[in-house]
Amino acid sequence: MEQIISCKDDIAQQYLFQVFPDSFHLGTLDSLLGALPEMQPGVKVHSVMASLMDRLARYAAADPWAMTRLTEMRAFERFRDAIGRIISAQASMAPADAVEMYVALMNFTGSVHPNLVTNVNQVLAAAHAALAPRGLAGDSRAERALVALLTLPITKYDVVTGLGLSEYPLLMGLLRQRTHKELASRIVHSVLDAGTRITSTEKVAMMFRFIAPLVHDGPLDGSPPSAPTSSIDDLDDE
Repeated sequence: MEQIISCKDDIAQQYLFQVFPDSFHLGTLDSLLGALPEMQPGVKVHSVMASLMDRLARYAAADPWAMTRLTEMRAFERFRDAIGRIISAQASMAPADAVEMYVALMNFTGSVHPNLVTNVNQVLAAAHAALAPRGLAGDSRAERALVALLTLPITKYDVVTGLGLSEYPLLMGLLRQRTHKELASRIVHSVLDAGTRITSTEKVAMMFRFIAPLVHDGPLDGSPPSAPTSSIDDLDDE
């Protein structure tokens, strides 16, 4: 760890951070996360962070001990908080780079905690808290990344569960109308491809509100679509 932190060459430091085996990364996770904000300015910290989450998720899928260890040490919460610190420390970080880390975090919790829908909502909440103050600045790359992030819950679970997350409409509200239409189209295709039956009038109305940009060119009422009143805890129980 001292060798990684003391290295002054950007490329070499990024290589050293990633070259060690997954067991090392798991055993020194706190130290690694603490070191990330201190890495050299030229290091792509967002890529290193995303790679770390992806590697540990694959490690956990292949090794039950690693899965248990990640759960015991509350790795999801550690990653979530570390991402927030990294974004706060790097005020000039591109919005797309920030979203990349949240996409990796979403994939991580989907692999390690597939039944914890509350974690999915926490990822959306953390992403909104990080992105809302600075906005996406009309960055098409950031918007594409955000669409990818918002697509994950409706493909990993189902449209009703994904759109029912309380933080979903808030994060979706950061998209421009054009990109909102793209996401609305994905929502429709997800329903059709999965053959999802939506039997509740309330949930049908909710979905129509999310896909309204497909037939309406302007803001509906100046606010993002509202989520249903059902509790996220209820979704975890289903």
